[in-house]
Amino acid sequence: QWTQQRATLIADTLTQNAPQELMVQGVDVMAERGQIVGDRPLTLTTATRQFTTRAVIVATGNQVKPPSLPGLDTVPYDTPKTFWQREQLPPSVAIVGSSPESIVLAQWLAHQSVGVSLITAHKGLLNQEDPDVSGWLAAQLRADGVDLRLGARAVEVSHQTIESPEPAILVKLAD
Repeated sequence: QWTQQRATLIADTLTQNAPQELMVQGVDVMAERGQIVGDRPLTLTTATRQFTTRAVIVATGNQVKPPSLPGLDTVPYDTPKTFWQREQLPPSVAIVGSSPESIVLAQWLAHQSVGVSLITAHKGLLNQEDPDVSGWLAAQLRADGVDLRLGARAVEVSHQTIESPEPAILVKLAD
């Protein structure tokens, strides 16, 4: 199943649906700076329009830089970009950081029944946004099954020494 989904995701990414094609499918494409201004109903505002929606996809095109963590160079890890090159989904994932790409990946993995922990040193998600947006997003991620570790600083990664059926990586958090 993952192989088929992965192939579809790669094909979709490679074809880069034009905004007009997405709009025909009922997707509102907002290629401008916007702000979420309400959560009941979920309302977005830009310089040219305001609308309500059930869900938002943040597609910023940013590049994610791996965190500077002791031990990271000794264990296999993925970035959101390299994750899509995997042949199969892992049983669980720890995501360090709360970039928009990390948040989207965490939610998608939870929807695929993968155990997900999202670890960020910040007390909320998307700190540049209104605290209500962060709270709404955190509640949605938790409802989707994501284990949020807000205000938790990852300080080291290593191979887990406890015997387990599959190799495991331990992410140590600050006290």
